[in-house]
Amino acid sequence: MSTKVITLTPTTQHARRGTALAVALAAAAVGPLLLSDFASFIGARIAVTAIIGLSVIVVTGYTGQLSLMPYTFAGIGVFVAAHTITGWGWPFWFAAAFAAALSVPLSLLVGLVAVRLRGFYFAIATLTFASAVGATLFEWDAFTGGQKGLPVSRPVIGPIDFAGDRAYYLLCLVTVLLLVWMVMGLQDSRIGRAMTAVRENETAAATLGINVMKTKLVAFMVSGMIAAIGGVFHGMLLQHVTRTPYQTPFVEAVGVTLVILVVVGGMRSPWGPFIGAAIIYVQLEVFRTALFLQYFIAAVTAVAFVVVLLRLPDGLVGLIKHEAAAVRRAPLRGGVRVALIIAVNVVVLYGIWRLSR
Repeated sequence: MSTKVITLTPTTQHARRGTALAVALAAAAVGPLLLSDFASFIGARIAVTAIIGLSVIVVTGYTGQLSLMPYTFAGIGVFVAAHTITGWGWPFWFAAAFAAALSVPLSLLVGLVAVRLRGFYFAIATLTFASAVGATLFEWDAFTGGQKGLPVSRPVIGPIDFAGDRAYYLLCLVTVLLLVWMVMGLQDSRIGRAMTAVRENETAAATLGINVMKTKLVAFMVSGMIAAIGGVFHGMLLQHVTRTPYQTPFVEAVGVTLVILVVVGGMRSPWGPFIGAAIIYVQLEVFRTALFLQYFIAAVTAVAFVVVLLRLPDGLVGLIKHEAAAVRRAPLRGGVRVALIIAVNVVVLYGIWRLSR
C-alpha cells in the first residue's frame, strides 16, 4: 500500500490565490448593492485605509522595519489629487501614478538615512521625518490651500460617474484588490524573498549575498508609493481636504494607529489591513452616539494590540487560518466552534449597541 503525497506548486498556489481574490471581489461587490449609501461610504473608507495599510505590510510585515511615516506619503497623494484631478482635470489614474512618482524623491531621501538604522531607531527616524515634512511641505499654502484646504472631485470614467458612494466604493474595492494581488506577487518575487530574509536575520541575509541596505530602501520606496496612491483615493473619498491631519501631533498619532490596525489584522498578510480597518470603523460607526463607548473601544483596541503581539504573531488573519484548518480537519466540531465564536461576538456587540441607545 502506497501513500500519495500531494504538493502544491507555485503555479497552483497562485491559482488558488487568484480564485480567492475573485471570490472576495464578487462577495464584497454585492454589499453596496444591498446596503445604504452610508454603508457604502464606510466600505470605501475601509478599502482606502486598507490601501494605506498595505504600505505598512511591505515595509514592516515583509522587511521588519517599523515605519511611522505612511500617513505622510498619503498626505502627498491627497493634495496631488486635489491639484491634478480638480485643478488640472487629469484622470484619476494619472493622478495616482503622479502621486506615486512624487513620493519617490521623499522616500529616497528619508530611506537613505533611515535604512541604516534598526528597530526602534528606524521608527524614531521616520517619526521625526514625518514631523519635519508636516512643518514644511504641509505648511506651504500653495500646495495645501492654506487653512481653507482644497476640493477634490471624484472621477468620471466614460459613462460611469463615481460621485455616488456606491459607485465610488466599487472603484475603491477593485483598486485595493488589484494592489493586494500586486503585493502578494511582490512577496513571491526575488526581491520579496530578499525582504523576508532581511526581516528574519540581516546578518545571515548579507552572508547569502543580499544587499541589505538596497533591499530596505526598495521596500521603503514601494511602501511610500502605495501610501501615496491610497492618499489619492482618500482625498476623493473626502472630497475636501485640509492640511491639519498631516501635521504634528495628528500625523504621528494616525501613523501609530495605522500600525496598530495592521498588527491586529495581520502584519504579514495583505488581508490584514482589511480586517483591522473593518473592526475599527464598524465599531466606531455602531457606537458613534455613545462617546463613552468610543473610549471603551480605544481601550479594548490597546488591549487587543498587546494580546496579538504576545499570543497571535500573525494577527487575526492567522487566527482565521487556524480556525479554517480546524474546520477542514473536523467539519462538524470545527464548524460549531466557529459558529459559537461568531454568535457570542454578535450578541455582545448588539447588547452594547442597545445599551448605548
